[in-house]
Amino acid sequence: MKSLPIIVVVVLSGCVHTNYTQLSLAQRLVGTWYYSDRGTYHHDRKSCLFKESGKVECDVKQSGFANGFGDAHFHKTTGSWRIYKTQLTVIEAPTYAPNNVHTWKMKVDKLTQNQMILSNEQAYREVWQKVTD
Repeated sequence: MKSLPIIVVVVLSGCVHTNYTQLSLAQRLVGTWYYSDRGTYHHDRKSCLFKESGKVECDVKQSGFANGFGDAHFHKTTGSWRIYKTQLTVIEAPTYAPNNVHTWKMKVDKLTQNQMILSNEQAYREVWQKVTD
């Protein structure tokens, strides 16, 4: 009779725990993601919190270098996101200019627990790293 409580606990824990691969793309996207693009004359970074509610908040840091001089720009954006099949659409605007709305659409090529690979029709590719759930 002592084994019955153990069996109940094991069965119930299996009902609560969902395998990560069984989650939808939208469920896997929720959390904070980080992207960095570094070139000879620039270093752009973006950290975005994708919320379950479909809202997104990003911190953007853009740095440019030319003739030994550098220039940096920091700002935040807010907006919304959605996924249809494998298409991620983000509609965002900088908090300092909320009427300057920008929409970007990318195909989700890969989405694991710690990495997201996005691409567009022009073969542009971004590799994002998961920071938090």
